[in-house]
Amino acid sequence: MLSVACAAACAAYGREQAALTPESSPHSATSAPNDVLFGVVTLDNPNQLLYDPDHGVVIGYAARSASTLMVELFLHSIDKLRDAVTEAERIGKIKPHNFAKKQLPARYHVANQVLCRGSKVARATNVTASLKLVANPYIRAVSSFVHQMNTAISHECPRTPHANAPIHPMCTELKIAGAVTESPEELMANTTFIQWLEAVKKVGFRHLDMHTLPQASQLENEPGCRFDHICKLEDDLQGCLDEVNAKSGASFSTKSLEQFMSQQNGTIVEHRHKAKDTFRGTEEVATLPWSRLQALASEPVASDWYRGDAGERATELVKKLYKVDFDMYNYKQ
Repeated sequence: MLSVACAAACAAYGREQAALTPESSPHSATSAPNDVLFGVVTLDNPNQLLYDPDHGVVIGYAARSASTLMVELFLHSIDKLRDAVTEAERIGKIKPHNFAKKQLPARYHVANQVLCRGSKVARATNVTASLKLVANPYIRAVSSFVHQMNTAISHECPRTPHANAPIHPMCTELKIAGAVTESPEELMANTTFIQWLEAVKKVGFRHLDMHTLPQASQLENEPGCRFDHICKLEDDLQGCLDEVNAKSGASFSTKSLEQFMSQQNGTIVEHRHKAKDTFRGTEEVATLPWSRLQALASEPVASDWYRGDAGERATELVKKLYKVDFDMYNYKQ
């Protein structure tokens, strides 16, 4: 299902970033993670990127970093978003990522080696600009946690255990491996943000999927294989897109995307996210169980998740786990 991701994502991340400015960012000693593993370049295929052949623009993104927004911006810029809406109307539901992956012609995809200067793919491809959308690792960690709670660790933890079926280590670590429940909400009800981070650290990225892996890819760590433009969701996103537009002649526009999506059938396009009031509680949000977080009448911002003793531990864990993202995308730790 297509979503009005622009206003919702930008507004939500904007509110969080306002509360997590460089001056107010949590501080603790830095150290490298015990299990370093890079993420994939895109949500759909670790070996391909989106590509606008008419303007020579290469697009990258990562799960839980407003990837839907980036795909919608891309589809809108190449005048294919209306086709995605039509397809959604035809079959009742389709995600922008799946449309881009399965429905777009091959000319809109390019091997990820295009990022590497001098590679065979790069020499054969017209590239005027490349961009990747990323998010502040502190904020993205919260987004990953929320996703993993809503999906019971990307559907790895069953509501009803199956005899002789392998148990995912996260289910064991979170002590929910033997639970029998009616819904993911019940299954994850007692899990807290700090418990989830501790479990990720102990289990390691090798057992987890793209929704928890770092945003940075192994390829980006290779010499001469970086994106030209790193657009940070919580910064001046349109300003970054305008730089790409000026260089390539493309037309990435968050305003134009929102205008287009607002005109679509409400049964096809998800409704705009309605923000709750700002959280004013005194609790350490990192220690609140998932069921309590869902019941809150107000919405914690990023700094709330990293407040207090538990918040300091959460800060330390995020810095260790996502050190590669802090370093590669120049985020203040």
